[in-house]
Amino acid sequence: MRFYSKALSLVISSILVLAVIACAGPAGAAGSPGLPGEPGNPGNPGPAGPAGAQGPQGEPGLPGNPGEPGNPGNPGPKGAQGPAGADGQSGAASLFTTHSTMTVDDTFTVWGSGFNPGEPVIIQVLVDQKIKPILGTLTANASGGISGTYEGLKQEDGVDAKAQGGIRTLVAVGADGSHASTPVNIVKSRTDAPNVDSSLTSVTVAKENSVTVKGAGFKANEPVTISTRGTLTTGGDSIWKGTDSNAYGAFSVDVKPDLEVGVYTLQAVGSHGSKATAILTITETK
Repeated sequence: MRFYSKALSLVISSILVLAVIACAGPAGAAGSPGLPGEPGNPGNPGPAGPAGAQGPQGEPGLPGNPGEPGNPGNPGPKGAQGPAGADGQSGAASLFTTHSTMTVDDTFTVWGSGFNPGEPVIIQVLVDQKIKPILGTLTANASGGISGTYEGLKQEDGVDAKAQGGIRTLVAVGADGSHASTPVNIVKSRTDAPNVDSSLTSVTVAKENSVTVKGAGFKANEPVTISTRGTLTTGGDSIWKGTDSNAYGAFSVDVKPDLEVGVYTLQAVGSHGSKATAILTITETK
């Protein structure tokens, strides 16, 4: 009986399996994928991590535009009046001298204008801030003019020595406040400027003969030396004659240059600085 039940159960199970297999259809063909689903809700934020290290400082920003200037403040109260100043000097006064360059022994004249009529005026030389020797006192005439002549500075030797060698100031100081000045160059010795108009005639002479040399434009009664340039064996000048110019600065003198045939530079040099050159030609003796 038990065997019969088991056999019956096995038959029924087989029939059910066959029925399931018979009901299942064939597998369908592969189709297109379906549409994606809606995104899910975001998750909750995680816990904050530890603070990181501080980053480098950024570049400074550009300066802002300047603001509008403020309103000016109210003027302050007027201060107390200061003490009266010294009397001003006359700006109209002027001073001149006959010698812009001179020695301490030269005679010179000063004259000025623009002073007050009858004003006493002191004439002095400003050597430095301490040495200011007074040359004399003048009195302005009715038109405010002054004039005076002085035979050199006539000071002590120490003052004269310090006055030499530079530009000094000659001043005229009036008792009424007038003031004038002019520069003067005080030198140890003064050399007359050469006369640029000096001239000498060019000459031609036969060897061992004499020739007349003429010059003009020299200073009146100036001693003159006649020579040829660089004709000595040492390279120096050969001096042939000495003479004086006349009252008109001219001279005429005979010289006998002992030179070989050739062309040379003839020169006449005055003791007061005048100088002139010309051509000297020496030819064969006829």
